[in-house]
Amino acid sequence: MPVRDRKGHSQQSNALVAPGNKIGAVFGKRTKNKYVGSRFPDPASHEFAVDNIYPCEWVPLREEQPFELVNKFPPPTRTIPPAPNQYPSSEIDNVADRISELEHRRKELLREVSELDLHLRNERARYNTLLNHQASISKLPIELLSSIFLLCQAAGSPRSYYSFAMAASHVSRHWRTVSLSTPLLWNDINLSKRALSPLDRLEAHLSRSGDCFLDIYIYTLLQDIQPIMTLISRHSKRWRRLSLVTDYDHLTTIQAGLHNSSVPLLEHLSLQVGITHEHNSPRSRYPRECPSIFSMGAPSLQFVRLGGLALGRLAPPVGAISTLDLDGFERYYMEPLQFASFLETLPSLVNLSLGQLHIHHPRNPFQVTKQIELPLLRSLRICGPCTSPHLALSILVLPQLESLTLCELESFHSPIFLSVKELALEACSFDEVAATNILLAFPSITDLTMDPLSPAICSMITIPADMVASRIPWPSLHTLTVREMGSSDVARLSIMAATRVISDCSIRKLRLDRRTRTTLRKKLCFDWFKEQMTLENCDQPDTWPVGLGYDDPVDLATYG
Repeated sequence: MPVRDRKGHSQQSNALVAPGNKIGAVFGKRTKNKYVGSRFPDPASHEFAVDNIYPCEWVPLREEQPFELVNKFPPPTRTIPPAPNQYPSSEIDNVADRISELEHRRKELLREVSELDLHLRNERARYNTLLNHQASISKLPIELLSSIFLLCQAAGSPRSYYSFAMAASHVSRHWRTVSLSTPLLWNDINLSKRALSPLDRLEAHLSRSGDCFLDIYIYTLLQDIQPIMTLISRHSKRWRRLSLVTDYDHLTTIQAGLHNSSVPLLEHLSLQVGITHEHNSPRSRYPRECPSIFSMGAPSLQFVRLGGLALGRLAPPVGAISTLDLDGFERYYMEPLQFASFLETLPSLVNLSLGQLHIHHPRNPFQVTKQIELPLLRSLRICGPCTSPHLALSILVLPQLESLTLCELESFHSPIFLSVKELALEACSFDEVAATNILLAFPSITDLTMDPLSPAICSMITIPADMVASRIPWPSLHTLTVREMGSSDVARLSIMAATRVISDCSIRKLRLDRRTRTTLRKKLCFDWFKEQMTLENCDQPDTWPVGLGYDDPVDLATYG
């Protein structure tokens, strides 16, 4: 049948025929003595790629004749090699000698290449050293560059798992010399669970820090913590801050490593030991007696945190403690007498944090628990989930309490504390009853923090137009801090602020984080607040306790 092109016109059919190969129709111009190899055909030229290494030509055929591919030349004849037993032995020996000679020559060439690579690396390093010496920062005195390094390390994140000292020592030879000769760059040891080669890194910091004090933060999930405890115990006299976060399997190892350690400089101690999975139910009482640590005393110890299994199982010296953080476990409880007896040994306590601490009522309803007075306590933090804080607050007599922080609580009831001026609510879902109890318990609030905005509290401090002056809630409130406020709470905050402006009890300072500022701008309310009061940025969470003077990585990881 006739073959037609793309426009439908009849064309002359051409084909190539190879022995034993049948192919389909191929259209195109006649080409002679053309090598057609294993390549993809060009659709525009209508060529056909045949997997053949022999020269082929186009052979015109009749339309009725099948299209075949024909070889122009027959395949070349192959030379059959002789049998293996026909090779002479002298030729085999010659080939073996040549192979040995080539291998030796190859080995010599590789050795020369290796030497050239070494010389090339040395010359490049020398070139880079000379080039770095011309940089402006290399002309600074070593003392000044060392001070810059210390400032950069102090400005870094406390949760960083790659220290600035390690990074600076890998920039250049000069920087490495300055970094290694600055011991204060290496005394801050931060071994997180993502740290690579923790033992090698720990040894490097301990050796390069010289005789400086040590600030150690170790968060490890290693199966064996004994090598780490052995290394740091050798330098216990240089400890200034020690924070350990580990699993419950290492409790005995930690107790043994800390029992006889001499810690004359230790100021900050934080021990967080995980809870076993078997402690699900029922609730157990905290042990009344537990093994002591630092048997030789800790005269400088001021900050103590006991969390998880460390609470009730490790007892540090408490004579000079001013800040205490008890982070319990919801499946354990403490009796009121046990709680009172523990705090009775802390007459110098200034800051107290109670996290997940459950205090049960005594089984005997006629039993009266004596109250404990903490005359110097100024800051108190209560974190849930826990039982109602009313029982703990009823045991404590706090004449100087100024700041109260409530975290993750759903209800609240407390005696009246007239001395409390600062109140912080973090992730608390209070209803109207709890909000009313807060207003009655702390009538002298001047500084309020809500993270996020509490609708019940905001509604309670809104002043109606017909309210008498004697019933105005928190008339001395002048500073408000709001974080993580959603768009649905903008109207509630605006109404509260406007009513207090009208009642001459206005908020003079409003502290906002980035999300809250963005939300107010989207709702076109930011300019109004800026006109009515002073606005400040508070993008970072406030540290606890206020005025600590340094970053606490464990507290930032838990509540930050």
